[in-house]
Amino acid sequence: MHTLIKYIVYFLGGFILSGILSLLGAWWLIIFGPLVFALLLKMRVFPAFVLGFLTIVALWSVTMLYFTARGSGDMIQLMSRLLPVGGNSVILITITLIIGGLVGGLAAITGVYWRQVLFPAQTQIQ
Repeated sequence: MHTLIKYIVYFLGGFILSGILSLLGAWWLIIFGPLVFALLLKMRVFPAFVLGFLTIVALWSVTMLYFTARGSGDMIQLMSRLLPVGGNSVILITITLIIGGLVGGLAAITGVYWRQVLFPAQTQIQ
């Protein structure tokens, strides 16, 4: 599969799967989007991490924009006052996106390594 197409499939598939799973269950189910697509598609560790990171950052950004547009932005303001970020909601959103991105990136790395363990003959990347 062409590399760019593989990256697009990874990103969109991980985005959709993580979005559906986060709607159906707990927030931490987002890990299965990057993990499954890193497991299914033959990828190197660094691109898988970056795509997993960007997938979850994009998902959570869209989710935050949606809830802010619906009028739930007051919750972000309240949380920024409760946590030690000095009442700055931008810092709170940035920290949240970084944590979510790291979770997605580490899940993708896990998927790459699971592929190497489960399918050792197929993991030879040209």
